[in-house]
Amino acid sequence: MRDYEDYVMVTDAGFPAGGICHARGVNASLPPVWLIYFTVPDVAEAVERCRGAGGKVLFVSNLDVLGGYAIIQDPAGAVCAISAPPPSDEE
Repeated sequence: MRDYEDYVMVTDAGFPAGGICHARGVNASLPPVWLIYFTVPDVAEAVERCRGAGGKVLFVSNLDVLGGYAIIQDPAGAVCAISAPPPSDEE
């Protein structure tokens, strides 16, 4: 693990599917957990619903890039990521 680079696995369409990252830069404040991603129709709306339900928003990416993603934490401390669905071939 010494000097490995961040690593991301992508789907055939080029969308992130998993990866490993350093706990530095934008990732420095994230807890050391396996991070599950859930697809949501609207990341910005889901972020506000998280806050409204007593959760925390740990990180929000640029939502203008493919709908973005966010890392959220529920009131009990569980962490997950939410992301917009990839564009379909019809768009």
